[in-house]
Amino acid sequence: MLDGHFVQGCGLIIQHLHTINNMIVKSKLKAQAKAILNEKPLGFVFEQNTSEYNFLLRIFQGHPEYQIKAGSGISNIYISKGLEFSTRCFFITRIDGSTTDISYIRSIDGATSKISDIKCACRSAVKDVVERRRLKVVYGETKCPISGDILYPENTHIDHYNLPFNEVCDAWLKSQNIDIVHSCLNDNSVDHVQEISFASKTLKESFITFHNANTRLRAVSKTANLSTLKKRREKN
Repeated sequence: MLDGHFVQGCGLIIQHLHTINNMIVKSKLKAQAKAILNEKPLGFVFEQNTSEYNFLLRIFQGHPEYQIKAGSGISNIYISKGLEFSTRCFFITRIDGSTTDISYIRSIDGATSKISDIKCACRSAVKDVVERRRLKVVYGETKCPISGDILYPENTHIDHYNLPFNEVCDAWLKSQNIDIVHSCLNDNSVDHVQEISFASKTLKESFITFHNANTRLRAVSKTANLSTLKKRREKN
């Protein structure tokens, strides 16, 4: 259940969310939406005019492709697994009966820049590379090189340690035409397309090759990655 005071105060906040650019407010809204997504069972349908339905609807109206997502109008909001990655997602059913997924994160963050979109595609491109490194972790035995914590599936992050991921992307983009690269991304406004990715196989392979040649991956604890290493990256 949403906190009543939070719901009462969030309406105006969401209405002006993309003009105030308040990271603290955005973080709170994301946490609230994530909690709703994870607390409800798969297949849960939010009834219209309930506090949770109204909260989600206001958030979704900030999505850069909201008009496309809403289509003929929204009949209901529900929770299901995405077709691409089998992860929990919010979905909307349109009045005409068609459905589509909708990201609460993109809705809260609003319109993104071309470089931001490209970096999302870059991260998508190396998912398999990161996952292969994760599979090498001996859970219950491997220690985090930063904190010394024993690594388990729930507390393991994969870190780009000699060249941070953002810097890998920036370095690769120096040899690319940003407008052309952006034009070669997939159309993630299409129903059930959950992630920005490269539509061009050549560009995808170009980035993977550059990534693998210029950075190394290591397994670290979640705590180390989100605190110690984050502070180091921010200093640099």
